Amino acid sequence: MTQAQALAMIDRWLINITFAVAVLFPAVTAFFWPWWRSVWGINMILLEGCIAVTLLPTLLLLDFGIDNWALQWLQAAALTGVAAVIIWRGFLIWRTQAAGREER
Repeated sequence: MTQAQALAMIDRWLINITFAVAVLFPAVTAFFWPWWRSVWGINMILLEGCIAVTLLPTLLLLDFGIDNWALQWLQAAALTGVAAVIIWRGFLIWRTQAAGREER
């Protein structure tokens, strides 16, 4: 196995693992933390969702050979969602620090 093949195999595994973690994170954390009651929790879960949807077309292509234009548009929309959630998180940080308290 060449170095490029080994790296491609590792990348494939990492995409699958990251996708699984992003999909499972909301359900697993719900047992310990009612994230839906906090703007911070909602922000974190939305980011996980956007990451999962961003990785989905790549996962489907690598694991099942599925590729089409709709998945590419879905991926573009999810990447836009990642940026939007990060901007929202910046606003939450600014608002929390400006108020001098913890946001709930």
